[in-house]
Amino acid sequence: MEPYRDIIELGLFELSALINPSGYEVSFCTKAGVTILNLPASGAGGVPSLECPGSLWTEETEGTNGVGTSLWEARPVSLYKSDHFLSRYTDNCCAAAPVFASSGDILGVLNITTSSESVSRELHQMAYNILIKMAEKVERRLFRHYHRDHCLVEMRVSPGQMALVAAREEGSLIAADRHAMNFLRATGYGIDGKSLWNYFDRDNSFFTPGSSKSVALVHKIDGVRIPSKIHFPIRSPLSSGRPDHVARAPVTGSRSLLETVGSDPKMIRNAGLLQRVRGSTLPVLLLGETGTGKDVLARAIHADGPRSHKPFVALNCAAMPETLIDSELFGYSSGAFTGARKEGQTGRIMQAEGGTLFLDEIGDMPVALQTRLLRFLENAEVTPIGGGAVRRVDVRVIAATNVSVAQAAREGRFRADLYYRLAGVVVNLPTLRERTDFPEVVAKILADYPAGAGMSVSSAAMALLQSYEWPGNLRELRNVLQRAACVADDGMIQEDHLFFDIEINAGVTSTAIAPPAAISLPPSPQRGDERAMLMAALRDHNDDAAETAKALQMSRATFYRRLKEFGIRPRGTRRIQMSPTN
Repeated sequence: MEPYRDIIELGLFELSALINPSGYEVSFCTKAGVTILNLPASGAGGVPSLECPGSLWTEETEGTNGVGTSLWEARPVSLYKSDHFLSRYTDNCCAAAPVFASSGDILGVLNITTSSESVSRELHQMAYNILIKMAEKVERRLFRHYHRDHCLVEMRVSPGQMALVAAREEGSLIAADRHAMNFLRATGYGIDGKSLWNYFDRDNSFFTPGSSKSVALVHKIDGVRIPSKIHFPIRSPLSSGRPDHVARAPVTGSRSLLETVGSDPKMIRNAGLLQRVRGSTLPVLLLGETGTGKDVLARAIHADGPRSHKPFVALNCAAMPETLIDSELFGYSSGAFTGARKEGQTGRIMQAEGGTLFLDEIGDMPVALQTRLLRFLENAEVTPIGGGAVRRVDVRVIAATNVSVAQAAREGRFRADLYYRLAGVVVNLPTLRERTDFPEVVAKILADYPAGAGMSVSSAAMALLQSYEWPGNLRELRNVLQRAACVADDGMIQEDHLFFDIEINAGVTSTAIAPPAAISLPPSPQRGDERAMLMAALRDHNDDAAETAKALQMSRATFYRRLKEFGIRPRGTRRIQMSPTN
């Protein structure tokens, strides 16, 4: 379950954005019927005490209910009030749909529940239909993720139904989702080894390498043409077939959303979601640790959308004094307060008319001001401080925070209703230590820094970079690489050019510790013994630094620091070249 958690959570947030205004809460339960993820309803109609994580929903324990019945019958089910078996649930409306893994087994169940009296049977049926579509969307994402290294063939087998198969590049099949299995009239999931051309007329140009292409497959039995699209595996621009080399990202001006996020699967999924909603006015909430690139992504969202020709206005809610945020955001009229400009001031919201308003560090906004912001989000109207004409403003709001909004809401530091207004689309940014495209990130940072143009990174330096925890994420990596590019004298960044930021103690700003790169301490007898031990261990492992560190039971970061301290450079150190991408 854990590898798919991000995909499940994305589906929950999308589903919640669609039906939450009607008073539904959404949850995901395992195939054992245990709730593990839950988004409560925004209004009083939710029943969070029932759907909290850890609650068990099987037919054996709770009678006829959405989750338990859906698991038992392996199909979507909808229950309206008295359809429930137990009387304590007859005020509730619920629906559930199983989510199938690529193997064909049930992974879990998407569930929606409300006790709102205003939900009619017709409205519940509409929510049920949305739920089914979302469960199928999650299945497709799971299938694509599991087979991301294979060719994926997407077939429109009926006007409202897509089917997916995974294939090797010569056409032999690996797997098919349940809709494809039904369409191909295949039994079980033993499709591996059969060919796509057992079912369709051969198209020799179909698997010509490329990015993606649209074709019409002709079914062998009835000759029906099936509109299809093939997606080839996403290849990182760094994939050169040589593990010792890293391709340099090209130096460009503004980047598209996909170029900004790199090739990390989580970030690609984030970009895919943002691209699908780029034409809407849904607010976007970016969540992630400090330094994960929330501001950069916000600008890319703006630049990649229909508002790109309009203003992008940013306000850092943490950097602005509490007494000034109100006037900065909403503006003020002439003579509103002592020291105010005679002509008044236009607020950031009105400055962003037609474009994007980016509220960074929204989790640090004072609670009193959150109420005014919520009012604006509800009616799109701004009234300057001190009075004046009410003005309607057309802006798209992007907010970002490194604060746990759920915890802040529980502690009374953040309004829950404001969170639901901002959470039209929620994007969780992975930390740098979680990203799988680290070498590409390094290449992009150096490409964007004048002193880093044409710079290369040795394999030992790259290993040291990847072994570090990066508490400051991309911001800290940028600082380290820019310092290294300034001190590297031969176009090659070596491990002794890397000076990391270290925290002196909790609550104190990190400080760079940068000893002179070319100076090593004279060895004392004890230090000389340690130096000899390190050199002997390296010889025993053919100058393989990673293997030597493992044998000495040291982390690679500690080992490389020891080597730098003693002025030792393994003879087997290889260079990681950064060459322009074709």
